[in-house]
Amino acid sequence: MLKRSICAALLAAASAFPAVAAIEVVSAESWDLYRGNSIVQPRVAYPNKAACQAAAPIDVQHRCVGRETFVRRPDAPPPPPPPPTCTAPRPAQETRTQTCPTGTTGSWSQVRSYDAAAYPTCWAAGAWTPAEAPAGEHQATVNLDFSRVVWATNFGSGSRIESVMAGLPSGALTR
Repeated sequence: MLKRSICAALLAAASAFPAVAAIEVVSAESWDLYRGNSIVQPRVAYPNKAACQAAAPIDVQHRCVGRETFVRRPDAPPPPPPPPTCTAPRPAQETRTQTCPTGTTGSWSQVRSYDAAAYPTCWAAGAWTPAEAPAGEHQATVNLDFSRVVWATNFGSGSRIESVMAGLPSGALTR
């Protein structure tokens, strides 16, 4: 009875404090059969209390004592919280129009999409593609200056040169 009250007191005291250690069982429990203060011979380690009681002789007072071997270990620290994650949806693909360089005419379209990136960035803009205009998209600019064009016509035996040059009257140049 005294043994039970001590165990109950220890259990109550232990429950008043938060758990700071874990128990690692080194060997499974085993039970020994006692008669008085002596272990019954031959000594047998029974796997559970019921097996120990079943091995006791009939009409003789015996007791079964269980034991297990354990090691008290400190608690492992709690695992770190999971890293934050991105919840924003992927941005839509973007499109833009590029004009051809000076001296040419035309334009072409470029697109770019977004790739996943680590938190907190979440989405990184990709490169604009195509980087250069596809072949044939640029047309060379032709700059014709009609103020200096001379037309020549042949009228049989003689020729006459007509000028459409700025400031000269028609027929000013003849041959």
